[in-house]
Amino acid sequence: MAAGFGAQVVPAAILALPGLRAETRALLQAQSAPIPPPVRAELFGAERLRQHGVSLAKSQPVERRTGWRRQQRAPAFFPRVANNLHGIERARAYLAASDADSEALRPAAEWLLDNCHLIEAQASEIRNDMPHGYYAALPKLRSPPLTGLPRVYGIVWAYVAHSDSNFDAALLTQLLDAYQTVDTLTLGELWAVPTTLRVVLLENLARLAESAACHQAAQELADLCCDETAAPTLETIEAVHAWLADRQLDTVFLAQMIARTRGRHDAAAATWSDWLAQRAPDPEAVLVTTHELLAADNVSVRNAVSALHAINNLTWRTLIEQVSAVNQLIRQMPGFVADSEMTQDQCVHEIERLARRFKRTELAVAQQVQALARAQTPSPSAGGGPAYWLIGEGRLPLVRALGGPHAQLERPLVRWLRRTRGLLYAAALAIGTALVLSAVTSGLSWQRLTVLATLGLAALAAFEITVSLVNRTLAELVRVHRLPRVALDDGLGSQHRTLVVVPCLLTSPHEVEALSRQLEQHYLSNPEQHTRFALLSDWPDAAQRQTDADAGLLEAARQAIHTLNQRYPSAVDAAPRFGLLHRQRTWNASENAWLGWERKRGKLEQLITALADSAAPHEVPFVDLGPISSLGEDVHYVVTLDSDTMMPPGTLRQLVAIAAHPLNRPQVDPDTQRVVAGYGILQPGLAAPLPRDEEVTAFGWLFAGPWGFDVYSAGSSEVFQDVFGQGRFSGKGLLDVQAINQSLRGRIPENSLLSHDLYEGLWARTAHLSDVLLVESAPMLPDVANARLHRWTRGDWQLLPLLRVALQGRVGALNLWKMVDNLRRSLLAPASLLFLWLSLATDTLAPWAALALTAAAFGLGPLIGALAGLLPPRRDLALRHFLHEGGTDLARALGGTVWHLATLPLAAARDADAIVRTLWRLAVSHRHLLEWTTAAQAQARALQASQGVWRRHAGVSLLSLVWTASAAAMPGAHLPWLLVVGAIWMLTPLWLWLGSRPLPARHRPPPLEPE
Repeated sequence: MAAGFGAQVVPAAILALPGLRAETRALLQAQSAPIPPPVRAELFGAERLRQHGVSLAKSQPVERRTGWRRQQRAPAFFPRVANNLHGIERARAYLAASDADSEALRPAAEWLLDNCHLIEAQASEIRNDMPHGYYAALPKLRSPPLTGLPRVYGIVWAYVAHSDSNFDAALLTQLLDAYQTVDTLTLGELWAVPTTLRVVLLENLARLAESAACHQAAQELADLCCDETAAPTLETIEAVHAWLADRQLDTVFLAQMIARTRGRHDAAAATWSDWLAQRAPDPEAVLVTTHELLAADNVSVRNAVSALHAINNLTWRTLIEQVSAVNQLIRQMPGFVADSEMTQDQCVHEIERLARRFKRTELAVAQQVQALARAQTPSPSAGGGPAYWLIGEGRLPLVRALGGPHAQLERPLVRWLRRTRGLLYAAALAIGTALVLSAVTSGLSWQRLTVLATLGLAALAAFEITVSLVNRTLAELVRVHRLPRVALDDGLGSQHRTLVVVPCLLTSPHEVEALSRQLEQHYLSNPEQHTRFALLSDWPDAAQRQTDADAGLLEAARQAIHTLNQRYPSAVDAAPRFGLLHRQRTWNASENAWLGWERKRGKLEQLITALADSAAPHEVPFVDLGPISSLGEDVHYVVTLDSDTMMPPGTLRQLVAIAAHPLNRPQVDPDTQRVVAGYGILQPGLAAPLPRDEEVTAFGWLFAGPWGFDVYSAGSSEVFQDVFGQGRFSGKGLLDVQAINQSLRGRIPENSLLSHDLYEGLWARTAHLSDVLLVESAPMLPDVANARLHRWTRGDWQLLPLLRVALQGRVGALNLWKMVDNLRRSLLAPASLLFLWLSLATDTLAPWAALALTAAAFGLGPLIGALAGLLPPRRDLALRHFLHEGGTDLARALGGTVWHLATLPLAAARDADAIVRTLWRLAVSHRHLLEWTTAAQAQARALQASQGVWRRHAGVSLLSLVWTASAAAMPGAHLPWLLVVGAIWMLTPLWLWLGSRPLPARHRPPPLEPE
């Protein structure tokens, strides 16, 4: 450890030396103790190092118990690191000042100055790789001189000392192997080796840096003492020497004085010679000793800096797998080597956790996994190897086999939690809603009918608040589980054949060109073998089967696909890489038009059916366009993307790697024909791309940003996946062909389903992937967003008749709740409008309480997320930038809440219209149930009608006027509140117009490239 820098009085004679630099004075005053020697000992070869490893293991008493109290009694490991960094920085500052003053520097000092950034970077590496909890779990040493420090610290210290800081991975492997012949190191200790190497090398560099700076200062003092113009007295020279001798710096001082006095014959030199003769009777020995000392330090600094570079460049995973007995054992098990590195790490970490919980060695846990795998294969997913027993269904049998004092408790507790987690979630929502309602409505009399109506409407807002709070709490408490995946380092194989499709409409030559570019971009970002990319196209709705433009549009699409195939020919499959799967129109009486059967859902259903039944003769639903319309053979997966969705590089490989893992493969119940284990659908997360400058509007800044985050569920976690093991399908992702075909065939009546994503996910079981992202732009204009929400609400309510089908199909309470929850959310805006009318028109509830409850219902989720984002996750952050970004998110959350309140009548009218329209069509007209407006069409209409916002939304202003007037006519009306709220709502067209305006440049996100 570097010597402590503290207040120390330097003799006045030294400080009075003429020409003494301020930097040297500061260094001398800070030097309060002798410099610790470098971490350097006798050099060992391979055989001697192995012997030392065995003796070290036998002589090191280890404290294996860990915990908070043990950690508190341990030496201050992290302050020790900080102290070393402080010492290096002080020495560097002095050496840099000496270099600036043209002082001659030793090679060690030059190495330190040239590599100061590398040395400083070690601090963040150590903090990131050695968190406090990780450090606390490491076995500690019980004997001096490293008492309380991790055992691996002592091993690495010995390696650095006996290699003179020179890094050789083979030698380190020999030492670790030899040590483990006596006592096996834990996986945590082995993974701590690279970080501990950095720590010990940093400490050695701190000692060497302090030595280099102090030796430089000692030489400077010798030069001042030998200066003819200064002519210090012998008393001054003696004081300098005595002070340096106390700090073991006198040898360098004497050597420099010897070198300076040689060849001088003046009287002062004669006096110094006599004094030197007394202090250094053998001048040559002093010079040789000094030279050897400085040369050794030069070598040590060079080795340590080179070692830091080598540590950063080494693939530590390979080394640790070689020396870990646990890794060597589980790598012998089938299936483990086929897993990705991430999944292998999950298994290894689970072995560590189980070993700590049941007081077993990690090797014993691994041996138990091996024994279970050899004894039985109880499930189709057990082919996943160790992953099945450690992170899959076999974990409970493994826990039972391990036994121990916690096993009997864990079995019923885990089973009870798994069995009742839905009830616990529902209970939390019910209790939270009741608490919020009681807090808002305390003191009210329940004798009046208006109070009961107010309470019923307020319950929806209170429930939404509770959902936000419970979801946020679960997001903090529940560990996100990343699904296992196989290793596809060489890309997709023939057993992973995949078809990437973009369902679309051929509306214009410009649209065809854009679609072909999008398809090309998907291939360029994911150039996988055994993968085809196709447009899954229809013509737009028409009054007749064929229109004059149809043939030209289809020919343009065919030519675009032909051009792509010529540009990027397939090297592995007979079918061309790019395809065009186009359908003819069919008559739809409900829509009174010719259109593609069942629109997007129909396209995907027909495609899946054709792929699943490829071996059986059947009618292909797509137009025969030659090879580009062929479906290919043995297609296992379909990835469906919208026309405005981008697939980042590597996404396709990640999706297939997850789908192909045995633990994730879908298993269909033969009775219900529903996926009951594994996943038939993989839904990646959705992120918003950086928009162009001219696209950014005030509305987009509030709701499309922050760019790079989930545009569908910003502010709330995917609780269904994190807690219940299955998520929601939002229409983009990977579909398992056979599972989808079995679970969805015959489920959906014709002309009944508009929004099919949620319903398909109920039967095929969906996994939400928070660590795999697709990129999709979000609406920047309020009217586009409203059109999308209107369509989603209609689709949700069209699921109402299918609730009975889902119930009969035994999809489970969770899936039924997903359907009901969507209906509940669509009622929030209309209910809030009525709730505020009752609160402001009568004296049942204080106006401020009603407005606060409504604002919290719409804005609490994003607000909690923004407030949580203000807590720094690490210490090494650019605080100013972090607070700026956190403040921006907070402003966005508050602004979004204000927007929801200011445009509440618009949202209420939109949702009410969608609900009433859908119920009418379901119960009476049975028409237009497949009414659809694409995002591109909604965007075009909004841009064309941007100048008519007042006329288009005059109905909202009229609704607000009626709401205000009717409430004001009530006897107990709160007129001031009504006038303010009513005026704000009547100006809704103004807010929509302002929200559609481009933002000033300072509020826009940074561009991808500098202009």
